[in-house]
Amino acid sequence: MSARAKRKSTGKRLRFSIFARDKFTCRYCGRQSDEIALVLDHVVPVSKGGTSDENNLVTCCVECNQGKADILIEHAAPTETDRLRMEQEMREQEMAAEFAARTNEARQRRLGSMVQFWCGLTGCNDLHRRTGMIVFRYVQDHGESVVYPWIESAYQACAATSAGPALDANMGRYISGIRRAVLQTKEEAV
Repeated sequence: MSARAKRKSTGKRLRFSIFARDKFTCRYCGRQSDEIALVLDHVVPVSKGGTSDENNLVTCCVECNQGKADILIEHAAPTETDRLRMEQEMREQEMAAEFAARTNEARQRRLGSMVQFWCGLTGCNDLHRRTGMIVFRYVQDHGESVVYPWIESAYQACAATSAGPALDANMGRYISGIRRAVLQTKEEAV
């Protein structure tokens, strides 16, 4: 037999199956196929008696594969438990990302509703950004049913004296004053 062990091609189907199992992620460094080229690695090198069956193959980036070469790293090679843990972590990250996206969408809808309420009341086309973010924080803390009446009161108090961005700023200050009074009343009641 020659100095180099003969190896059979794993075939495209098996290669894709291993890549899919490992979520197209290098099992050694964690980089993914959109960052670097991936190859298959024999956990137990062919030169050391390793086979090309699924249990001995892992997804590996080109750099990690070249660095590992034909070294046997049983103690560092990912086990089935490692693979399952990584898969669970990826699922949890995907779920967290989906939750964050849904939360952000709900937040944007809620902010849009508040801006629409504000602009419908004042007749403006937009709300000053800084004032809007402050008042929106109040909506998040206290709810629309509490804050919208504050907005109406602020409009009634400020509409005769200002317009445009000045109206937004004056209403924002007025709403902040209402909030302070409400919080102070609650503290005194306790």
